[in-house]
Amino acid sequence: MTKSTPPGWYPDMSDSRGLERYWNGSAWEDRFRQKGSLDELTSRPPKETTAKRTVAQKPPPTGKTTIITLIVIAAIIGFAAVSCLGGGDEVQTGPADSALGQDSAQSSSDLIGTRKLVEQTCRDAVKNRLKSPSSAEFSGIKTTQENGAGTEWTVEGSVDSENAFGASIRNTFTCSSTYDIASETASTNVTQMSEN
Repeated sequence: MTKSTPPGWYPDMSDSRGLERYWNGSAWEDRFRQKGSLDELTSRPPKETTAKRTVAQKPPPTGKTTIITLIVIAAIIGFAAVSCLGGGDEVQTGPADSALGQDSAQSSSDLIGTRKLVEQTCRDAVKNRLKSPSSAEFSGIKTTQENGAGTEWTVEGSVDSENAFGASIRNTFTCSSTYDIASETASTNVTQMSEN
């Protein structure tokens, strides 16, 4: 069954002066009135003398048109949410905050510098996946040293950022980082990122 627009007074789209025209449920009638008035005009008032493009009068939208419009909007939003998770994963960065000795094991002050470096490379890798990296706000960062030498790290947390439509979304992420003691660089991959 097709849903049709009920009979009634609707804005006259071919007239910019606030007139309403009567829709009988299947066609427009030559009945007009001022918007909100109960008094019907005997005829349509003459238009201004300046030339204007005439717009074809269409019947008012039905419920089916509104539903289709909402489905299209939802599909666009869904696509934008999925595509904001795309982008590169790996980030490499330069030396840590403190110089490292030749030993394979790091001192506690070296580990603090390495931890900061690993967290920053993870943030950079996550930002590479966002639609609006400049809007990124990180929270709940938890960094774990995976081995005694301080070369393997895991970083977990959340990031709030804007999607393609400017709406704020929250993603949780996990990064796996490898710190190279000799070159004082960290290589980081985002191993998991999901929208909450």
